Amino acid sequence: REGWLDLAVDGGEASPPTTSWEKAITDRAVVASSASDSDTLCLGNHDDEVEIWSRRRDELLSKTKVRGVTSVLVVPGGCFSIGDGRLRLNRASGEHGDYGDGYTAMSRAENGLVALSGKTIVFLDNEGNRISELEAEEGASAMTRIGEDLIPLGFSDGSVAIWRKSGSNAERTLSLRDLEASPVTAMVPGPSGTVVVGYANGTIGLWSLETGERLHSRNLHGPVIHLHHEGRTLWAASELGARLVLDLSVFYAEYCELMERVWSSVP
Repeated sequence: REGWLDLAVDGGEASPPTTSWEKAITDRAVVASSASDSDTLCLGNHDDEVEIWSRRRDELLSKTKVRGVTSVLVVPGGCFSIGDGRLRLNRASGEHGDYGDGYTAMSRAENGLVALSGKTIVFLDNEGNRISELEAEEGASAMTRIGEDLIPLGFSDGSVAIWRKSGSNAERTLSLRDLEASPVTAMVPGPSGTVVVGYANGTIGLWSLETGERLHSRNLHGPVIHLHHEGRTLWAASELGARLVLDLSVFYAEYCELMERVWSSVP
C-alpha cells in the first residue's frame, strides 16, 4: 500500500515502483518470491495466476493458472507454488510439474525445497525431482530446514516441533516452550542452534534448538508474513506493513567476547 520500502533504513520513506515487475507486485500480488542470486521473480496474483518475471530484462516470461495460490518459492528451475493445497513447479516455458494435493507448507532447502503433505515431508531438488520422503506429523502451517538434519514444523495452535532426519526415517526430538497461542505463519533458521518463528499475532521469537527455551522476542502490528536472516541481521515484515530490523550479533558472540561487552557497559 505504501510503495517500496528499504527494510534496512529505519523510518525511510516509500518510493513508487519504477519497473514493470515492481508495479506488478504493488498492483496485484498476493505472494511473491525472489533470491539475491537469481534473476527470476515469482508472484501469485489476485486472479489465481502465478507469474514468472525476469527482473534484469523487466519482462513477464509466463503466466499460469493456479487456483487459490497461497505460497510461491523461486528456485533455479522455476517457481514452486501451493494453490488449494496442490504443489506445482511452474516454469518460464509454461511447462509445469504436479506433485499432488494435501500440501500445507514448504520451505527453501539447500539445492531444492522441502514440503509437507499430510504427514509426509517431501524433498525435491531445484528441477523438481523427488529425492526422498519422510513420515512426520500432519497439519503444519509453516516449516523450515536447518542444516542437513533438522526440520522445524510450526502449527496453527502455535506449537513448534523439531524433527530430525536420520537416514530414511525422522523422529521428533524437541518441542519448543513458552510459545504463543496463535498460528505459526513464518519460520527461518536463526543464529547457530536457534530458529526464528513468526506468528499471526505479530510476535517474532528466537528459540534455542538445544533447550527449547525462548531467547528473545519482539512484536509487529499484524500477522508476520516475511522473515529473512542474512549475516547477523533479521528482517521482518507483517501483513499490515509493519517492519522490523534486528541485530542478532549478540547470539553469535563467543563467551569471552560477550563478557567483554557486558563489562564495557558497566560504569
